[in-house]
Amino acid sequence: MAEYVKVGKLGDFPAGAIRPVTLGEEPVAVANVLGRLYCFSNYCTHVGLELSSGYLSEGSVTCLYHGSEFDLGTGEAVGGPAQAPVTLYSVRVEGDDVLVARD
Repeated sequence: MAEYVKVGKLGDFPAGAIRPVTLGEEPVAVANVLGRLYCFSNYCTHVGLELSSGYLSEGSVTCLYHGSEFDLGTGEAVGGPAQAPVTLYSVRVEGDDVLVARD
């Protein structure tokens, strides 16, 4: 069973923003898309640059550097030079706390 770890407060993740956080020692990012929170590995699988510097669309995050795009529902690379998916993490909100599952 996954352990959920607090990564911030709801107000830390405004709509349309991507914020880098750590999950233990793992660098991840939390994005707020239309009020729904997503968490994913903060490194693009193409060259390893930070996805938290990228930009969001309704269902994906795009790496600022080379344009690799990742589906936020599956983690799959759907555009750009990246071929491998990013790792996704389960997110839940308890009160005002944002929690992410750590395996």
